[in-house]
Amino acid sequence: MKPKNETPLYINKQIELCEMLLRKENNTTKNHKEILKLTKRLDFLKLEFDRISNGVCVSDHALIRYMDRGMAHPVEEIRDHILSLVKDIHMGDGKYMIAEGLYAIIKKGVVATVLDENKDFKSGGMK
Repeated sequence: MKPKNETPLYINKQIELCEMLLRKENNTTKNHKEILKLTKRLDFLKLEFDRISNGVCVSDHALIRYMDRGMAHPVEEIRDHILSLVKDIHMGDGKYMIAEGLYAIIKKGVVATVLDENKDFKSGGMK
C-alpha cells in the first residue's frame, strides 16, 4: 500500500489547495515571490500526480527539448519572441501583461514564468 502522501487522491487535494492559495495570493497581496513559490509547487504536484497515476511523468526540460528537436519549434525563436513582448514594458520585478490574458512574471531581470489568467487563475482572473 502506498503512503498517504503518494496517492492520487492526496496529490489531487494538494493541487486544489495550492490552486486556491495561488488565486488568493494573486487577488490579495500580489506578492510575486509567493506567487512564484506556489506556481513551482503546483507544477511539482502536477508532475507527481502524473508520475503516481501513470508510473511516469514528463519534465519541463523534456517537454522543451521535444518541442525544439521533435516538433521543430526552435527554443531560441520562442525566447526571442517572449523578449520582444517584454522589452518595451519591463520596468523591474513584477507582473506584466504581454498579450491578451497572458502575464510575464519578471524577477531580477529574468522572465521567470508566463501565466495564463484563464488556466492559472480559474476564479475571477488576475488583478
